[in-house]
Amino acid sequence: MKKLLVIIVLGLLWSGNAYANKVQVIDTSRDWIRILIKYNIWFIETPEQRSYKMSIATKIGEKHCDNFNKSLYRFLSLKDGYSSHDFTNKLGKSTHSFYCANSLKEALRLYESSRLPKHENWTGPILFQTGPYYQSKSIRNAIIQIEENTRLKKQRKLQLEIERKRAEQKRLAEANKNNTKSNSNSSGRERAKQVMSHKGGEAIQGFLGGLIGLALGFGLYSVMDRKIKKKLNDKYFLGAAFFIGWILSKFI
Repeated sequence: MKKLLVIIVLGLLWSGNAYANKVQVIDTSRDWIRILIKYNIWFIETPEQRSYKMSIATKIGEKHCDNFNKSLYRFLSLKDGYSSHDFTNKLGKSTHSFYCANSLKEALRLYESSRLPKHENWTGPILFQTGPYYQSKSIRNAIIQIEENTRLKKQRKLQLEIERKRAEQKRLAEANKNNTKSNSNSSGRERAKQVMSHKGGEAIQGFLGGLIGLALGFGLYSVMDRKIKKKLNDKYFLGAAFFIGWILSKFI
């Protein structure tokens, strides 16, 4: 049993190394990596075997792109209802191009400008794949979604800016209203002070005029004949003198 287990483990290790020798890096840059995959010429390989070799190539490409803090992108096209990777094909060999980018648009730009050999049966990418699941997606739909997200982001940013300006205008309006009210109250107090001051001045002026009239009334009363004095009520006389002095002070 132990011997059988050892044989199985060694077989798996040999198989892994055999697959690894079939996947080789042939060219790299900070924007892309080209990987050669060798296939069995004499025996037909199963889709699982081909997929496994592609997964090894993909992991190599991911590690290369990670060195530049980028994501791996690869392009495909549909042919006869099946997806076909972007590669150049020779007898028993295929060379795959993977692109390192931070966005789909950047990957498309690299695809167009890299001048790397393209797939022999189609002129441009239709589908793309990127990690972590590498599901085939329509480039057209993806770009439409990116543009829609960008539009919504700009619209939201504009809306936030409008709301911020409205809040600032409301704050300024409240501040101006409070200042106006404060100035109005201050002006009212000033006017009240002015009125009180004016009334106080008039009252003092009238009182002084009354005192002057009262003094003149005393003087006149002292030089009057006794007979006239008997006919007059001194209180009414002096009160009248004070009143006359107060009235005259209004016109002086």
